Amino acid sequence: MINTFFVRISSDCNLNCEYCYVFNHIDKISHYLPDLMSVDNINLLIERLKDYQNKYKLDEILIVFHGGEPLLMGPKRFSEVLQLISSGLSDIVKLGFSVQTNGSLLTKQYATLFKKFNVGVSVSIDGPQKYHDIYRIDKKGIGSWERVIKGIKEIQKYPELFSGTISVINPQVPPRKIFEFLQESNILVTDFLLPDGNYDRIPKHKDSEVNIYIDWLVEAFDIWFTEYQYITVRVFENVLESVSGLDISSDVFGGGELSYLTIETDGSYHTSDILKTTYEGASKTNLHLSSSSIEDVINSSSFIEYNFLLEEKNLPEQCQTCEEMKHCKGGCLPHRYSSDNVFGNPSIYCNEMKLLIQHARARLIEVLEQHQNN
Repeated sequence: MINTFFVRISSDCNLNCEYCYVFNHIDKISHYLPDLMSVDNINLLIERLKDYQNKYKLDEILIVFHGGEPLLMGPKRFSEVLQLISSGLSDIVKLGFSVQTNGSLLTKQYATLFKKFNVGVSVSIDGPQKYHDIYRIDKKGIGSWERVIKGIKEIQKYPELFSGTISVINPQVPPRKIFEFLQESNILVTDFLLPDGNYDRIPKHKDSEVNIYIDWLVEAFDIWFTEYQYITVRVFENVLESVSGLDISSDVFGGGELSYLTIETDGSYHTSDILKTTYEGASKTNLHLSSSSIEDVINSSSFIEYNFLLEEKNLPEQCQTCEEMKHCKGGCLPHRYSSDNVFGNPSIYCNEMKLLIQHARARLIEVLEQHQNN
């Protein structure tokens, strides 16, 4: 059952990160959307969520404010949005708020606002300044690191709100430098994201150095496993949990069902935002808050097809015969895309996932055997 809603309250961004799936991949919908979500669409969303809650009696509804850059809404208007949603829904369901931000606009005023409404904050940062500023630049080409680290320090004043960081992997950055930065900055929860890519848009460096991402992942895993396990790295913990027998689904590992919906600033419903890396309009459902319920979206052909493609029995033949299929489950769906074969391919990161899983299993067995011998 869907209980998470990515609400894109801003379609614009103050940065121009080279690898951004919203602005710098093939789908250009964000260029034509309203810059900010209107109060009318916020109210429509509240009514749709009310109807959904009244029928399905969820324990909690999670609302993730997303963009673009959601903080472009401004503290005053953002406060009004939080108040509207809280007033409309908090009497009938537990609400969880969070925001994914590039951090460059994260001020004391925003931190105070998020404290008032208990909004969890995740910040995108790619490590030390010399590496972060390679790709995370503003529209004038100026690096954003100094602004981002200042924002992180503001939200760290409220540790109960700071849910950590995400970093897009640059395989030319030494993994140890990333961990040293996390330690020095007191960032104890993070995740490493493989750059979005597919068979039509090969991830940067991978076309010339086939093993560059797996080499980085293995080195990073070993450093973390040996020295930095007090830092939560979600992708590594997910791998260890999976090889230990737990059922894991994540953005890196496929399987399960689509557990969230995306609502654009114009009020249109979409499936996974990351589909924007595949082809124009890939995430569209052609449904809108004004005319369709959340249940209509769940029953739509777009939603059903997405879940169909995630099922193990519908994975490509190469996945079906792979001994690690039960762990990676085909990987992130958009990473399977090609214009020739649509989603009928293994992930463009198939080899990376397979070798990381095998390496993590070997390291875990090694530690368990050492404990037994002792």
